[in-house]
Amino acid sequence: MPGFLDIGEVAALFGRARRTIRWWIATGRLPVVRIGRTPFVPETAISALLGTAGVSDPDGAEQ
Repeated sequence: MPGFLDIGEVAALFGRARRTIRWWIATGRLPVVRIGRTPFVPETAISALLGTAGVSDPDGAEQ
């Protein structure tokens, strides 16, 4: 069974504000599972988001 993170945990993981994470959710960039009215982000969604992120080298070129 996959783990789930709340919005605060996701914000801390990415170093972003909770508001940004809520925006990612609202725009469909980050899927959630709602338990009642509380959104939880599956760890698999975090992995998928990180997998689509471009990694840049110190010269600024994406790899």
